[in-house]
Amino acid sequence: MNHTTSKKIIAAILASTALGILSAETVAASKEAPMREYANANYKVQISDYSLFDSAQKNSGMILLEINGKKFLYGDRCFSKIFDDKKAAIQLTTLPAENYTVERTGQDIVVTTVKKLVPPKNANEVMGEITKVITFKDSEIQIQMTLEAKKDLSYDLNKELISDFLDLSIENTIGFNVEGHANNTVDMSLIEKEYNKERWGTNAFYDNVKIAGEKEAFTFTAEKNCKIRINHYGGRMIEAQVYAYRENPNNQPYILKAGNKVEWSYTIKIEKF
Repeated sequence: MNHTTSKKIIAAILASTALGILSAETVAASKEAPMREYANANYKVQISDYSLFDSAQKNSGMILLEINGKKFLYGDRCFSKIFDDKKAAIQLTTLPAENYTVERTGQDIVVTTVKKLVPPKNANEVMGEITKVITFKDSEIQIQMTLEAKKDLSYDLNKELISDFLDLSIENTIGFNVEGHANNTVDMSLIEKEYNKERWGTNAFYDNVKIAGEKEAFTFTAEKNCKIRINHYGGRMIEAQVYAYRENPNNQPYILKAGNKVEWSYTIKIEKF
């Protein structure tokens, strides 16, 4: 690509971002890449990359969700716990995306990233590749994810294969109710300024979790091969963990063979009152 062509592409991206409209374009992901935003009448998100290995990007993410001008969800982290031949656990995580695409489909914005899954101490040992497709709709965000194993991945007896992490701001959700739905039961919690373990009742895996206040609400819904957990440890953030999940009624070990894939998906519905 020559210098003139590069300038034209950059100009086109910046112009479309200013209008809130992103045409199909592949963008090199780096710290210098411009921050992108998508906004409609219901919510606003920042669109960039998140890297566990790069503290300079700790406040960015494929989803930084704002409703009514308040920031609620941060980050875009994937983890996968596998086991070696001696049953020792290895926590894999994703590198920054080498590239991502941003395109408009009708009224929707679609962001696609491809990230390498590696051990934290050896970024050159690629164990898998995660493709994530995020569709920003009028009042809903759809997330579809695929893990392709590059090496055999042993999950032993684990039901949770890969987790997609989002951090929930406690500061902006004090007084919000949390409802977790699974197997025709409902668990309830209240987000308080001071964490009380005895009063935190949403500790299971759920098919649907609604977090609602007086003026805003957002609901995580598990779609394909998916479960949701909301973990509160008493800090400034609550973790929303969305898992690629496998049922294991016979308690059998599981190995995802090299070349095979796992797919999972979920949605986040946004409401304003």
